[in-house]
Amino acid sequence: MTSSSLLAWRKRLGFNKTEAAAALGISRNGYHAYETGEHQIPLHIGLACAAIAFGLPPISEVVAWISDDREFRSRRSLTWLKHQWARPSTGRRPSPS
Repeated sequence: MTSSSLLAWRKRLGFNKTEAAAALGISRNGYHAYETGEHQIPLHIGLACAAIAFGLPPISEVVAWISDDREFRSRRSLTWLKHQWARPSTGRRPSPS
């Protein structure tokens, strides 16, 4: 992600710099450094921008869902998790789309 694409992301979502920084979980000064090109934008910030743009839930909600799901806790298998995401939504788990 480039500084110009970060600026475009912020404008597209209608955030000011303080709101964008809060959404990404970083300081306003840190956000400003990325947007002005003072610092290179790390991969995790770019991924967080994409997640926010596509409306994905915060990771804390996903972790809470996993923690509360007895069936998942009993299996804890990546294969099982992939299978669950492929199943039609039952309202118990977030939809991947």
